[in-house]
Amino acid sequence: MPTLKSGAIILGAYATKIRKTLFAQLKDRVKSGEISSQEIARAAGELNKTLYTLFVEKLRLEKGDVVRVTIDYEMENQRITWKWDTIKIECFKRISEDEISKHLKTVLKGEEVGYSMRKIRETKIGDILFEVLENGKQVGIIVVTSLNGEAVIRGAIKQVGIIPKLRMKVEGEIEDFLPARINEILKHANKAEESEVEKLIEEISSL
Repeated sequence: MPTLKSGAIILGAYATKIRKTLFAQLKDRVKSGEISSQEIARAAGELNKTLYTLFVEKLRLEKGDVVRVTIDYEMENQRITWKWDTIKIECFKRISEDEISKHLKTVLKGEEVGYSMRKIRETKIGDILFEVLENGKQVGIIVVTSLNGEAVIRGAIKQVGIIPKLRMKVEGEIEDFLPARINEILKHANKAEESEVEKLIEEISSL
């Protein structure tokens, strides 16, 4: 059973590539009279119409995005039939140079996002609650227990995860020391389901 392979191609050119590839594969059969060029054009149009609906109307891909299509087909009675159960489609989203440059600058600075910490209050047993802010918006809660010059930290941050019992040696006032170490603290977070993160945030907030 023959297979059509588009190869990696930008969305704006995939239809032409599929048409040319199919004609190239079947040119000898056109010469021998086994199939007509009109039938090849019809079959290519059928496949391209289906792909257009998927790529443009459903997936909302843009012309600069890259796609790759592989599908088997068979010929019978001078007609091409696509074997839709064999189709394999890959899509690669194009990222603009401006967006790459913006994120690269933050990565090189070691600050993927603008996180900060701010003390909220102390609990009855002396623990300190900090809110975690992302660009000024609260996204998490951390509770800190001070013990023999160390801070035992646990908490939860949306889109980051859950911080288990993390121990850090504290130098100076804890309210000043920990906020300055926010990026270091967040590196110890474990990925978790958002529902788990939000549940822990509520539990800590109620302390």
